[in-house]
Amino acid sequence: MATVLIVEDDVFINMEAIFIVKELGHVALCAYDVDHALAILHADGHINLLFTDIRLKNRHVGGFEVAKRAVELRSEICVLYTSGGDLSGHSEGLVLDGSHFLQKPYGDIQLQTSLAAALQAAPARRPAVRTEPSIRCKELPDDRHDHR
Repeated sequence: MATVLIVEDDVFINMEAIFIVKELGHVALCAYDVDHALAILHADGHINLLFTDIRLKNRHVGGFEVAKRAVELRSEICVLYTSGGDLSGHSEGLVLDGSHFLQKPYGDIQLQTSLAAALQAAPARRPAVRTEPSIRCKELPDDRHDHR
C-alpha cells in the first residue's frame, strides 16, 4: 500500500483520482492548491507518489515547482505529472528525472496503469541538493538541433 498526494485544482478530476487511488488499495491525500500540497508534504511522514497537474489555475507556482519542492523534501518520492494543455513554449523540455506523464483527458484504466507504473518505477533521483533550478530539472535533447 502506497500513499499518493494528488494535487489537482479541478474538483471532479480530483475526486475521480482519489477514487482510483483508493480502488487500487492505496491511501489518497488531496490538495487543491500549491500551498495545501506543500503543507501536506511538510506534515505527512511518508508520501510515495506525487500526482500533480502541471498547470494549476490562478497560481504562479505550478506542478513543476510542487514536484521540485517535493523532491527536495523527500528524495524517495515518485512523480506523475498530468496536463490537458499544450506545454510547448511554457515548460517544453523540462521534466524531473525519473518522473512520468499522463496526458488529459485520461480514462480510469489509463490512470490506473500510469499510477501503477509510476509507483513501481524508481523514484525521481537528484544529484546532491542544490538550489539552482537547472540542477533539479533536465532539459530533453532537441532533435531539431542535433550537432553530431
